[in-house]
Amino acid sequence: MINALVMRLRGRPLSIRQQEGVDFYIAILPWAIGFITFTGGPVLVSLGMSFTNWTGLTTVEFIGLKNFSTLLTDDLFWVSLKNTFYYSFGAVTLGTTGALIAAMLMNQKGGLVEMNTPPSYEQKRINKRNLPDLLVHKFLTEYGYDHGPVIARAIVDDSLLTLEACYPDRVPPQTIIWLAVRRDKRGQRKGLTSGDLLPVRLAVTTEAEVKLLTDPALGNDHRRRARPAFNQARFVRWCHEAYQQGGVLTHLVLSLLSGLSTGYTSRILRQYEAETGEIVPTRGTVHDIGPAVTHKAEVIRRWLRHPSSAQIARALNHSQDAVDRLNSEL
Repeated sequence: MINALVMRLRGRPLSIRQQEGVDFYIAILPWAIGFITFTGGPVLVSLGMSFTNWTGLTTVEFIGLKNFSTLLTDDLFWVSLKNTFYYSFGAVTLGTTGALIAAMLMNQKGGLVEMNTPPSYEQKRINKRNLPDLLVHKFLTEYGYDHGPVIARAIVDDSLLTLEACYPDRVPPQTIIWLAVRRDKRGQRKGLTSGDLLPVRLAVTTEAEVKLLTDPALGNDHRRRARPAFNQARFVRWCHEAYQQGGVLTHLVLSLLSGLSTGYTSRILRQYEAETGEIVPTRGTVHDIGPAVTHKAEVIRRWLRHPSSAQIARALNHSQDAVDRLNSEL
């Protein structure tokens, strides 16, 4: 509202730089009034009074530096100065040092509190590659919008939410549409027809996976440990996302999506299953095909405990047909 008033008074629109300047001075005005009234003003008045002889009730008499000379010859002044030094050293220096040491100990891995660390340069670069920031940049640089980035961000966020509500089938940015094998595929074990495929949506990365690449806790082993952890997290997530949408992915598909070898993807998934005890729902495990299936014994062990085939299938991310086939073979 103030900006609009200024624009009317001048008779012409303000540039973005001029508007930001006006906003700046309006923003600091409350602080400036408080500083002059309660800090800067009283300091200047006290300095002027130090050169006078005035009790507040008598007439002001200018005496120059007499107050300072009297102060330097007063024994109580030196005692109070010494006590002030001791207090400042103990309360400020030692207190600040102790607080800093405690904060460092608490921030160590395994400490009482895990403090948030600022994002690294790589994480900032990755975070900038998104549609909202691109649209805000276009608002400010290409569309002639001059009401600042905060309002531009609000408009962009509201517009994207409206589009998502009106068009729920719209593919969001950084999402892949892939044809996966149907989870409930019937018939031939390996043969596929067009009716055996269905499209699934897979997010390229998530915020948690990006943090694995930029985690400062990895230290000197960053290059060696960050990339496998990142790949393992997204391979497992892709398999679960496809499974939840009614499809399953093969190791070959994971290889095509990531640009890595099928041997690498298989090794990463086996390592995950060995560490967590969780069976990743790939096509090999769900449809019980391929040489990498290693949990047939687990199906049999569960069957001997007399749960239903449906319960075993849900627990092991198997199809019920595969569980029934294993049980019949046994």
